[in-house]
Amino acid sequence: MTLQSFFNTSKMSVYHEKMIEHVFIAELAQALGRRHKKVDCLASRSGDLFGYDFVLLCDGVSKYVQMKTRVGKTDSWKVNKQLVNQYPQEFELIVVDISYDSTGNKLNNLKYKIIERSKKISPELISSGEKIKENKLDIQIYDIDSLSSILFP
Repeated sequence: MTLQSFFNTSKMSVYHEKMIEHVFIAELAQALGRRHKKVDCLASRSGDLFGYDFVLLCDGVSKYVQMKTRVGKTDSWKVNKQLVNQYPQEFELIVVDISYDSTGNKLNNLKYKIIERSKKISPELISSGEKIKENKLDIQIYDIDSLSSILFP
């Protein structure tokens, strides 16, 4: 079984998302380290109860992150309205585009999309069913160094 076929098994989607979260956090720590910054990550132990997957802390700034993964053509993601309402300025929705090397056994460099700064997420951006459409995301795709500069300038 290749890593790619492992990720395509929908029975373990939560496990896959947690694996990508760990990769993201490790890459973010390295990117911030190159800028002489430290980050701490507090994982949510309550599932979707509060709407965020983890909290990032850097230089006195907190970011409540809901991370979504994408393989293929997914164009909308469920967003927890409670999180949007409770942390409108500190909330970040990060969509991770997953791709593989030619063997399907190694992740390529992950690429990230975020909510456009000019369209800071609000209840109006969430369509029926609490989903946000991809066109509400920043159209630019970021590597981890660029994303770290956006999250923590």
